[in-house]
Amino acid sequence: MKSLPLSRRWGALQSWRHQLTVPQFTVITGLIVIALGTLLMASSLCSQDSVGLWEALFTVTSAITVTGLSIIDVGQELTLVGQLLLLALLITGGLGLMAITTSAGVRAGPYRSAHQGGSGPHPRRVRRGGNRSHLQRHPDHGGAA
Repeated sequence: MKSLPLSRRWGALQSWRHQLTVPQFTVITGLIVIALGTLLMASSLCSQDSVGLWEALFTVTSAITVTGLSIIDVGQELTLVGQLLLLALLITGGLGLMAITTSAGVRAGPYRSAHQGGSGPHPRRVRRGGNRSHLQRHPDHGGAA
């Protein structure tokens, strides 16, 4: 059986990735990072023999989710490479969390605080007689009401 050229496989992967929603893509990439991180963390390059697959899985998942829990002594059972990997996973998880919340905030629309009338109509929209609506500067924003 003949395999597909690399460019066609890459194109198929890109096509599949574009069919995912943002939450699906976030979960899948998170699981991939956790799986790869677990395999690396359980290797002798990153940890001592006492760190098994389950301990590595728990530690990596905790790092990616920015929970900070650990069932191993990081200073004693991880090598310098393992500690740097754990740091990179924590940073990746934190950046991912910020990216997700920022994306959700952008999709939700402009932020309006309670002081700006967040629960009611837009503070700059003022009704004046009849059915006409005019934009007028709000007193709190440097204009006359």
